Amino acid sequence: MNFPLQLRHIKQAKELYILRSQLLNCSLSRCRSVSDLERRMSIHLSILALMGESGFSPTGRDAERFLFFGVALQSHDEELLYETCTLALDQILDESLTDAPVVDAFTLFPPSTELMLKLYQERREVRAVLFSLWHRLGIDLPAGLVNQAELQHEDKHLQYEMMTYTANNPFFRVDLFRTYYGPLLKPAGRFPLHESLLEPVLWAGMVRGDTDASNALRRAVEEATAPEVKAGLLRLMALNGAPDQLPVLLESFERSTSFDSRWWALAGTAECTPHLIQQLGQPEFADRVHDDWIFLTNVALPERPALMLVDEEGDRVDPDAELENRVKLVPDAHYAQSWWEANRAVWGEQRWVMGQPATPEWLFDLCLEYAGEFTDDLTDLLALKLQRPLGLGCRWGWQDLRLNALAVLKRSSLFSTPVNQLR
Repeated sequence: MNFPLQLRHIKQAKELYILRSQLLNCSLSRCRSVSDLERRMSIHLSILALMGESGFSPTGRDAERFLFFGVALQSHDEELLYETCTLALDQILDESLTDAPVVDAFTLFPPSTELMLKLYQERREVRAVLFSLWHRLGIDLPAGLVNQAELQHEDKHLQYEMMTYTANNPFFRVDLFRTYYGPLLKPAGRFPLHESLLEPVLWAGMVRGDTDASNALRRAVEEATAPEVKAGLLRLMALNGAPDQLPVLLESFERSTSFDSRWWALAGTAECTPHLIQQLGQPEFADRVHDDWIFLTNVALPERPALMLVDEEGDRVDPDAELENRVKLVPDAHYAQSWWEANRAVWGEQRWVMGQPATPEWLFDLCLEYAGEFTDDLTDLLALKLQRPLGLGCRWGWQDLRLNALAVLKRSSLFSTPVNQLR
């Protein structure tokens, strides 16, 4: 039975969850705005947990499923919590259901590591899912568990999630990964694992400052066959921003219609900017590329009609009010070109992000300011600058925890200590 007060908390918690998801799926949102939403959502969920009877179903719409698991995972009843985790993992594995609301609940209200380890030992089929959650949460695991997963070559999904977890954990040494990408440096050498592992393995070496990983990256791009694997490697190449690798990005840009314009923004050099402007001039790409332009320059572009009207003599004419309302507006590529011509000399040979040179200090400021889709790119750029994985977990966790961890990292001695000098 639902009481009016309970219904009010349910309604507001659902609305806040939907709004939070929308903000985190935007390219850039203000971190403080998301944090404020989370505090309010947390209050409603905590009150619903105290009320006991949930009044909503684990098989409803996404927001209702999030509320069900978000409340149930706060239970202090160990048996009920175990049953909730089992049901949640079953839903994540069910390909007929969207896993986002369940994963969100797990990320925000994680059960104890001990309970998750118990589930890991009992159910082989959920091990890859649990490694993915541990990566999201930034949880430190026993080394023996990681070594066990590494040896299970028959489960490629588990290997991928394990490798992604270790690649982003600052306390794993580069030697673990160099063993795998080292053969790519030899003329006849081949990557010894499934190609889906190329991205996490090479990222692990790059973020730890190993130049061999950067050198192996070009060979990996040449050898990769699966489009999603090649896309991940091209993103790493853009993050790396090495001048000698930009021709590989250009070749892919010219050959593939699925080239992601964000890679030009990630590379952040003067040579990349004209390619972004070129895509801004194509109406079918312009809206999406505008976000990438902002990521690179921090300049919002004015809009213009996607179609230009001309008279019989070829002179441009303005549409009447009725037609103007029906013509799609797109970001103005001509304005972008003019802006670039006026600012090109300032850029020099530096890498830029959001309108300034990509220094560690500036990247820290951006990571502390923004949430959203581009957060992963900003934190990866920062990690490359510091030559260490940040170990922050994912952008879907509590923003206050992420901000506090970033602030501690900024103040700590690790700010200037590359991970390859650590234990």
